Amino acid sequence: MPRRLIALLSCLFVYSTHAQDILIAAENDWPPYSYLQPGSTQPQGMTPLLVREAFASQDIVVRFVSVTLGQCQQLTLAGKVAACFDVSVTDDNRKQFLWPRTPLFYEEVGIFGLLPAQSGIAGQLQTLPGSIDQQTLQGRNLGITQGYTYPSKLITDPGIRKVVAATESQLIDMLLDRQVDYILMNTLPGLLHLQQHGAAGKRVQRLGVVGMDAFLLAFSRRHPQGAALARKFDAGMQTLHASGRYQQIMQSYRQQLGMP
Repeated sequence: MPRRLIALLSCLFVYSTHAQDILIAAENDWPPYSYLQPGSTQPQGMTPLLVREAFASQDIVVRFVSVTLGQCQQLTLAGKVAACFDVSVTDDNRKQFLWPRTPLFYEEVGIFGLLPAQSGIAGQLQTLPGSIDQQTLQGRNLGITQGYTYPSKLITDPGIRKVVAATESQLIDMLLDRQVDYILMNTLPGLLHLQQHGAAGKRVQRLGVVGMDAFLLAFSRRHPQGAALARKFDAGMQTLHASGRYQQIMQSYRQQLGMP
């Protein structure tokens, strides 16, 4: 584990030992759900807000450490943090974590490739020029991001050659350079990453859909409060849904992004 990360965890652990005060690992590069702004150490996005408010309704204060998704899961597996987000359930990780019943949100898993793109997020979401699916991917090079969770049936398909990138931005560069035939990205974060690529990003289009995944807060089996916190989180999420606060948060972010 990098020394800088160990030092950060050591500092945060001092604060997390107080009653009703917990430490959670947050993904640092997945807008609009969880990401870091330049110069900041605290995560921004929908997920930190949802997690903070869900636990606040149960009188629990949350502190975050922002890391890559791979580090996020490793810290949780080791019990160094109480939980990690954003994670979907797969055959590989199903028994590694404790899963709450209430998802944070649902997000589409899209197949992206090189085709003339429509302008704007709404246009790209509504346009599927082809019917690319798992069968189409047979014998092709498919780009995926290290540490990300994808549908098990696709990842274990021996007929699809998987090429791994460190980040989704690198994944897009690999597609633009034709190092892979297609890439997998969750649709909304993928479209936002494409916007950051400017004119080059407009050459990439969502061509098909693998499915819709539920993303959750994955709790540690080794953390002494893991099971209890998973129950508290469920209660907090139910409180947000019942009060209408959950819908208000999601609608606010959709409006900011120009989404229907």
